[in-house]
Amino acid sequence: MRVAIVSPGIGDHLTSHDGIAASLVRQFLDADDDVTVFTDTTTAPGESSVDGVKIDRFHSDRSQRARYEGLLARLPQGLSEREADELVAASLNATPLLTNLARRIDEFDAIVFIAHFNGIVLRGWRIAPDRTTIVASYDDTALFAMPHVATMFNGARNVIFPSDTMRDEARHLHGPGVLARSVVVDDFARARAAIITLSAIGRRAPTTTGNVRIVHWLLRAEYGDSQTLLAIQLDKLLRESGYRSCIAAAVRGEIFGTTLLEPLEALEAGAIALPYDKHVDGTRALVTDGDGPAILDEAGERRVLPLFVDYEAWKIEPARNVLLPLSDGKTNLLALAALAPQNHVIELVEIFRLYRTFDASARLIVVGDELDAAYATLLRSYIAHCGLADAVRLTGTISRPALAAMYRSARTFVSLRDRYDTGLSLLEAMAFDVPVCVRDVAGARATTAGKSVLFSGISKPIELAALWRSLTRDGPFRDRVLALQRSHLTLLTPENTLRSIESAIGSDLEAARV
Repeated sequence: MRVAIVSPGIGDHLTSHDGIAASLVRQFLDADDDVTVFTDTTTAPGESSVDGVKIDRFHSDRSQRARYEGLLARLPQGLSEREADELVAASLNATPLLTNLARRIDEFDAIVFIAHFNGIVLRGWRIAPDRTTIVASYDDTALFAMPHVATMFNGARNVIFPSDTMRDEARHLHGPGVLARSVVVDDFARARAAIITLSAIGRRAPTTTGNVRIVHWLLRAEYGDSQTLLAIQLDKLLRESGYRSCIAAAVRGEIFGTTLLEPLEALEAGAIALPYDKHVDGTRALVTDGDGPAILDEAGERRVLPLFVDYEAWKIEPARNVLLPLSDGKTNLLALAALAPQNHVIELVEIFRLYRTFDASARLIVVGDELDAAYATLLRSYIAHCGLADAVRLTGTISRPALAAMYRSARTFVSLRDRYDTGLSLLEAMAFDVPVCVRDVAGARATTAGKSVLFSGISKPIELAALWRSLTRDGPFRDRVLALQRSHLTLLTPENTLRSIESAIGSDLEAARV
């Protein structure tokens, strides 16, 4: 493997501020990799060789160091977009290094950028993001909140963190997309192995959609509908695992970059069905019936289908026009529920009214379509009657970047829903490191495994409001819930989901392999 290691301040004997570069170079050399080091210098640029390693040094301009330190000191209070751009430009200007790397990029299979997060790293990763690994260090946490860092974490192929704490902080600030291709390496002697493992994820040869064998049947395919999202997630998993798969809906189209075929096209392809209907032939049925997703095996027995979070799907920038107004210091409570009686949104607003006795400036954000017009009208009248028109937001259908912004800004996820057909919203909230507090119904318990806060009955609404407050406020209870949710997410892997599908469908699915 041909590797470029990019790190500022590497000395004559492959030493740097923290020794990470030297350790990585040695690991690659021991594996007989071809290594070139790119670094900066304020003295004598040029090429040299140390212990068989090619080192290219390029002049860097540090004349704006004072301006950089001034902006860095103000970072905790927040910088404008222009000031953040200026901080990156002033931190370390090594244009000759990046120009040379871009010119020679085809010489390398992998590019490893070693922090600190400076102009070299924050600009250079864009040269070849699909081959780039970012190695973070403890000194970088001060810059984590910058949008440039969020873009880098979501755009680079791999990220290596030195601790779980740092990775959780990155996830909290920038969303679960950073977990898609990242790993914690507390011993950098294992860094090369981690890079190789991460780089192998998702690198399967694309499968053709011709001669489709597995079809996910949808009675409807709607933007944001949980069953549509589940079909897209499972279709992607099956295709990446070597199966022929597609989604068939009432009309041909595309949702979230996924092509939807008409049923006739799928049938002509000689497909077997994975339908979303518990009343069809039970041999290949995927059930979403309010008790959580399940697969019916050949005998018609219900087998719980463990879902997983598609972290890749959340490697997106949150909508800044949504995120910034919600980042004003007020507490945001988030609910995903269509406006309909079975979701008890009016009762949710009533509990929120009581919650405001503890937290007077809090907001409630309800994301969901207006399924029942009469109920929605009654809900809006109740909100106005309570004087909460400025505190309760009914968003309707929103984009995924907007939803990412709302998850990012949410302090607690709340709901009074009676059922969860898929439970994806609960997993998404957990993935964004938001504590979940919902009614204890079968779908919620199956999805969360009881690791979130589940309640039954509301004899005294003020007690539920107080429970919400204990989750929005920093303290041992909130920390414990978040720790349990993080632990649960580690068990929800694509591999476990695939094993459940294969076990239930058996020989039919095996015959569908490409």
